[in-house]
Amino acid sequence: MNDYIYLVNHYLLNLIIIFGPFLIPVRFLKYYIIFFLLIIFHWYFNNGKCILSQMHTKETDDKDFMIYLFDKFNIPHVLFDLFVYFIIFVCFYRINNLTAGFNIIIIILILNLLVYKRLFFKY
Repeated sequence: MNDYIYLVNHYLLNLIIIFGPFLIPVRFLKYYIIFFLLIIFHWYFNNGKCILSQMHTKETDDKDFMIYLFDKFNIPHVLFDLFVYFIIFVCFYRINNLTAGFNIIIIILILNLLVYKRLFFKY
């Protein structure tokens, strides 16, 4: 039962992440960017997994939530990375600071190389 509760919370959090850049007012978007970057950085400390994914392993066959959905619908994993970069791009576009957005994307790519020894996130 607890696994299911964590899974539902993970669904809700992912909906906020997906639709946040389009629905959050621009004056609050900087807080969303910080929140989203903290989520990305916690993957590095947690061996490529989200802490919520580890709490509902029975429901998602011990996979990360988004990767579980990508596998379920037969979507290539590289689209997950592109999705993350797209969200960052949209956020920084909306606050009129694309240069900072590209810098963040480059930092994430460098961190991927240093931590995972590849350009993509660990799945």
